[in-house]
Amino acid sequence: MIFLSIAMYYFFFIYQKELEIKYDENNLTASDYTVQVENPPKNAIDPEEWREFFTKFSEKFVHSCTIVINNEDLVKALVRRRILHEQLKLCLPGVDIKDIKQFEALRPKIRKEVTSLLKKLEDIKERIVELSKDEKIDDVNQVFVTFETERGERRALKALSYGHLERTFNSKTIKFMGKVLKVSEPTEPTAIRW
Repeated sequence: MIFLSIAMYYFFFIYQKELEIKYDENNLTASDYTVQVENPPKNAIDPEEWREFFTKFSEKFVHSCTIVINNEDLVKALVRRRILHEQLKLCLPGVDIKDIKQFEALRPKIRKEVTSLLKKLEDIKERIVELSKDEKIDDVNQVFVTFETERGERRALKALSYGHLERTFNSKTIKFMGKVLKVSEPTEPTAIRW
């Protein structure tokens, strides 16, 4: 009786895995072809190195390689500067803000709200300069590698999936630039800009 229960459980587990794969193959998304490297070396910024490393898992070729660097704060500051710049344009129609002479001639006539915008714009420009000098801005946070086929993605996941102990003690693990990579299937691309 126990043997029958174990056999049924094992059969159900295998059958469920097969159904999961069939369902996944019927609903194609970018994450079906992509792996996410969660712990890349901080200086591994060259996409060709990543492409060359992951090509050995692909039956055809690596389609694309996206490297996420540590520049989120800088990008947000640049977007904020653009928004402030557009608000300033709306407050001063017909004035070319980039034309310093024309802009300086109008400075005494400017309203308080425009002065406030100018102050915010100066502050954000200083913040951008400060952020662009940060040494950690070029650190790689994540890497997304997209394969031509799902089989390439699955091969990479299988070859690079290790348990914690195996990752720590096994010398036969596959390494990139001397580091054992933590590779997973990424989340669905609703929140990711591919």
